[in-house]
Amino acid sequence: GDGPSTFSSTVPELYCSPGTEVLQDVQTETFHTLPQAAFPRREFFGMEGLRNLLKIILFYSILFYSILFYSILFYSILFYSILFHSIPFHSIPFHSVFSLHACRPGSHSLPSHPTERFTCSAEGTWLDQDGQKRIPSCLPVCGKPVHPVVEVQRILGGKAARRGNFPWQALTGINGRGGGALLGDRWILTAAHTIFPKGGVQNNVSLEQLAEEADIFLGHTNVDELHKMGNHPVRRIFIHPDFNPKDEHNFNGDIALLELKNPVTLGPTQLPICLPDATNTSFYAHGHMGYVSGFGVDKNRIASDLKYVSLPAVAQEKCQSWLDSNKKGIPMVFSENMFCAGFLEGKKDTCQGDSGSVFTVLDRESGRWVATGIVSWGIGCGTGYGFYTKILNYLDWINGIVKEDRP
Repeated sequence: GDGPSTFSSTVPELYCSPGTEVLQDVQTETFHTLPQAAFPRREFFGMEGLRNLLKIILFYSILFYSILFYSILFYSILFYSILFHSIPFHSIPFHSVFSLHACRPGSHSLPSHPTERFTCSAEGTWLDQDGQKRIPSCLPVCGKPVHPVVEVQRILGGKAARRGNFPWQALTGINGRGGGALLGDRWILTAAHTIFPKGGVQNNVSLEQLAEEADIFLGHTNVDELHKMGNHPVRRIFIHPDFNPKDEHNFNGDIALLELKNPVTLGPTQLPICLPDATNTSFYAHGHMGYVSGFGVDKNRIASDLKYVSLPAVAQEKCQSWLDSNKKGIPMVFSENMFCAGFLEGKKDTCQGDSGSVFTVLDRESGRWVATGIVSWGIGCGTGYGFYTKILNYLDWINGIVKEDRP
């Protein structure tokens, strides 16, 4: 029942159950067990015990998550080291030729033979080999058009180019229409006479003023579309010191570099051309085929679309022999800094407006297109050989300017 129950013994048991209470009857000297509901039950732990329990739980929780965190960190570092062949991430080699703001897949890469080493300092900044703060930069992928030319065509009588065939092609407007080629992501290689024409009346204008007025267009094969896309402002112009605009019969040193104010966003329709290996002269061998593209004269009209032709390089002695018999009393200079290309029967040639565009050949070993010449001069259009600046002889000058300006 709900009432008290009496012990069989007059003395309470030595051991009791927690929460049990008894009532002693003095007269009968007996003990009565009270129902537990009669008095509030006492908690086993109490407040102090509860605090201790919480402390224990908190301690082991911290210990568990600390072990878990450092285990994840350890295995992450181990996986990173295995994945990258245990290369220390504080010392990674880079090679820098042209300054870039970002590396784009397919447009930039790190070369296979790095020549510069950058080290991450304790402050978290990159230091070059001289201990100077400098950001490593990527090398733009050159000479790898998305849609390379595959058929052999022979810009007079040429074939219309598709977008991506010659992604390095530039349309220039300085002293008339000309051409050029993209080097890296902010340099245009062109002919000096497109800036200072032979016998020109504006040759007393400063290079600074010409740079401000220059128009450079990239990224399309149609002239109207190029103008819609907008001009690339020029920061500086460099002309080779051997070029003499007053000597109309000598195109020696007919090469120039235009530095753009802003890097070009590289992609399938805007990619740089490669420069040749300084030790490779095979590209100039007699009969070696190359391509020239340009926006020049086509069928006696200024072209509105990019055209291209394929022309063979011609041996120096043959060029000189043809020149001697066709210069018509004009004492044109043909130096070792030039080469000629084309067909004697004519009709397939570069012409006015193509000047500054590059003569390109496919390097079959690397699979890249290389600029070996710059459209320079000729006697008429489509009447024989055309003459080109030999880029191989100017590599030191080009690299000296380009590398000198890098950050």
